[in-house]
Amino acid sequence: MSERKDRLLHRVHIVQGPLRVLDDRLEFMALLSSSADKQAARDALVTDWGMTETQVAHALDMPFSRATKLGRDELAGELAHLRSEIDKASRSPKGSPARADERGFGTVHHVKTSTVVVIGAGVGGLTAASLLHADEIDVQVLEARDRTGGRLLSVPTEGGHLDLGATWFWPNEKLINALVSDRGLQPFAQHLDGDMMFQSGTVQRITGNQLDVESGRLAKGMQSITDSLAAMCPAESIHLGQRVEAVHDRSNEGSLTVRTERQAIEADHVVLAVPPSLAVQRIDFGDGLDSSVADIAAETPVWMGATIKIVAVFERAFWRDSGLAGAAFSHEGPMSEIHDMSGPGGKPAALFGFCSISPATSVPTEDDIRNQLGALFGPEGENATEIYLQDWRKEIHTSSLSTLKLSNYETYGHPEFQQPAMSGRLHWASTETSPIAPGHVEGALVAGTRAAHAILGDLRSL
Repeated sequence: MSERKDRLLHRVHIVQGPLRVLDDRLEFMALLSSSADKQAARDALVTDWGMTETQVAHALDMPFSRATKLGRDELAGELAHLRSEIDKASRSPKGSPARADERGFGTVHHVKTSTVVVIGAGVGGLTAASLLHADEIDVQVLEARDRTGGRLLSVPTEGGHLDLGATWFWPNEKLINALVSDRGLQPFAQHLDGDMMFQSGTVQRITGNQLDVESGRLAKGMQSITDSLAAMCPAESIHLGQRVEAVHDRSNEGSLTVRTERQAIEADHVVLAVPPSLAVQRIDFGDGLDSSVADIAAETPVWMGATIKIVAVFERAFWRDSGLAGAAFSHEGPMSEIHDMSGPGGKPAALFGFCSISPATSVPTEDDIRNQLGALFGPEGENATEIYLQDWRKEIHTSSLSTLKLSNYETYGHPEFQQPAMSGRLHWASTETSPIAPGHVEGALVAGTRAAHAILGDLRSL
């Protein structure tokens, strides 16, 4: 029986790889078919996604598209059958060494237990983990990246830090203001003073800054928030480079099993602190996740997922000398809006902007960026000493290929996300799931706090 099961598990590994490739190929075709300008879409797939001209030609070919869909469905059907056969072949007593393999997870190097597993070491995940650790609950945090922070990404530069992810927090946001104060994270006010610029055919100076509002920033960058939260957890509880492949419901045993490439962990509760649409695309939940919540998760846009953030660093904040706020709004691009990102006292001096792209638009070049800054702020705008371009669309642990197609923001904070799934053991904790300030760091803090409190309530009721 063991030999047959090994053959089945080997076939599972053979099937899973091509299935993921075909899913990606189908998404490419969906992106192409949704674009009005086919040639621009083709060019973007070559330039931005790294596809060859041959691959794009195949993706546009309708017979090939139908074959791809049929091939994908066949592989998915075979995978479901294999898992069923493995389950039939596996009937070892609870606690036996082969137990994890027999659940259709394949061979793993380690099997262990934890009261809670947190998937994702961003704001939501680390908030939940730190609160649970403070209550002496055993928690293991699994993060696919080689760093903590998620969509908080601060890079050091001469004179301070630059935020390539989230930038601001606001006075009415209670949790983040309390955290910043309690942890001494050195807040300072966003620069507002001066006039703004407007670009639409011609460039105009608009009296006053009508783009920015009162908001806060952090001297050491917003990633200092997750650095602080991680410091509140035991170092050995945070595991980097651990991409979760599956979460399976073992409700008959009162647990969930979380699987990465290297280990399987039995847990009473799981906190899912990654964007919902990414989770349902990349993680195998078996048949444990109800279709109602899975469908909502699949439709939920990834905050910042289709955005390029551009940061230009200068020797000094020259725009302030002429009474400009460093704020601009543009119909020309490549950046649609621009803000002052200078640190306290104007050092480091920097401007940043957002560039939203689609399959029919290409990533801006450094010359494109310099030309726009020069047109808006004068010749000195072309003289950036450094330019950072953070394309969140290409962050595979934040965005998926479907990200550009998602636009139903009404799913943010959906009631389904406020209730744990999978027999009350899977808790949503990304910013998109928060009914308060979704998309903000505050939203992630709210979601992570909600998940931790729900778990503590359940554990205390036992």
